[in-house]
Amino acid sequence: MESLQKSLEEVLPDLGQDLLIVVVEHLKNEIGVNSPEDFKYIQESDLPMLKPIQRRRLLDILKKETSDCKTADTTKQDTRITCNNL
Repeated sequence: MESLQKSLEEVLPDLGQDLLIVVVEHLKNEIGVNSPEDFKYIQESDLPMLKPIQRRRLLDILKKETSDCKTADTTKQDTRITCNNL
């Protein structure tokens, strides 16, 4: 899930390291995110520690990356490796 943390840093660069760790741990331990495929199931209500716009931005990028990975899985092996590292 280190790549989740990196993705969060890119999408929400002003989040701050402490809150970033809280979000990642919350997604893993409380929500049950175990793989990139789980990103599509995250809802705004799963991220109460973020402001509404931060939640929406995060969900947009996570869902986009998940759908990009599905497309990549059917087209290129190399891209799938990248997506599995989200």
